[in-house]
Amino acid sequence: MATWPPRDMDPFAMAPWLRSSRTISSTWFWVFVPLLSIAVILVALAEDSLGDPSDVQIIQDLGRFFGLKIKSASSPKFPLLRDFASVFIMFLFVATSVLLHRQWKHMAELLTELAANNAIKPRNTIRLSRRSELLGVDRIIRNVRPEEAVDALVARMNRIFQGVAGRWSLVILGTSLAMTAAIMLGGRLDGVFRPSCRRG
Repeated sequence: MATWPPRDMDPFAMAPWLRSSRTISSTWFWVFVPLLSIAVILVALAEDSLGDPSDVQIIQDLGRFFGLKIKSASSPKFPLLRDFASVFIMFLFVATSVLLHRQWKHMAELLTELAANNAIKPRNTIRLSRRSELLGVDRIIRNVRPEEAVDALVARMNRIFQGVAGRWSLVILGTSLAMTAAIMLGGRLDGVFRPSCRRG
């Protein structure tokens, strides 16, 4: 029985905890910006490390980072309002999540949409090349009919996503959480800028 249109790719298999989010808009991920900001500000207030407007020294700290001569000496005080690098990375983390989620949603609908618009059509014969052999495509579609070749290839990719990539994503997530906990327990909440800034 012919399999056309082919099944869609399932990139969400690489992050099982995001599978339920595939039906929601990626824009909702921007909600994490104020949520994370509030959480970080509350922690800073509890530790009396929020700072005041005079602590904002983005231009001066960038100059020190790149080794430029700055007239005023660097204060040893490093509150949240001065740690612009950590704030920027927090925003970048959320922005990356939004873009990644949006791309995964497009990937999960790509083949169905292309087939519906006749942008892709099944071939009567399978044409293989040296490149397909190097990529391992030959082994996947060698014993299938031409109209089932794309579906067989996508099925194989989904199994890879669900297997190897899925397991590694859990390992990466667990490692990240463990490292974060270790840093917090070690009392080294110095932000990103201070450890990377030149000494002196």
